[in-house]
Amino acid sequence: MKSILKLLMLCLGLFVVSEAVGQSHKQKFSEENIKNMKIAFFTEKLNLTSAEAEKFWPVYNECQAEANRARKATMSAQRELQSAIKGESNKTEEEINTLVSKYYTCLEAENTLPRKHFTKYAKILPIKKAAQVKMLEDRFLHNLIWQYRGNTEIIIKSQKKENTQNKN
Repeated sequence: MKSILKLLMLCLGLFVVSEAVGQSHKQKFSEENIKNMKIAFFTEKLNLTSAEAEKFWPVYNECQAEANRARKATMSAQRELQSAIKGESNKTEEEINTLVSKYYTCLEAENTLPRKHFTKYAKILPIKKAAQVKMLEDRFLHNLIWQYRGNTEIIIKSQKKENTQNKN
């Protein structure tokens, strides 16, 4: 009987600990925390002055909102198209062709945004800093995925390698 009670207590303890870790993980990757991590990452990597940061962040946030709207439009068009081409759909070829056209139009619009955004950044930042923004977005996302998976040692190694390269 005592061993059963000990086993139940152990299971309960493990459950409580796993819930606490899960909550901590959710908090770390909340939208607000990710935004704060991104601000810190960009400010450090771009070495933004306070004057540059004051101009950059409103423009960057506007560009991100535009990119999010474009991404949602593309995904919506893709879902419509997928639904239309399923076997049980009774869409005509003309209707499907219209949906295909809509999807590619959205996709093309989404793909033109990085260049458009670069032009905006180049008006408020030195060209070298403006040129880094898209690459830093990609690197930040990559690092975030690795952190989410718990692979922080990879990030640390790549940062050490980068620091070594910057010194040379």
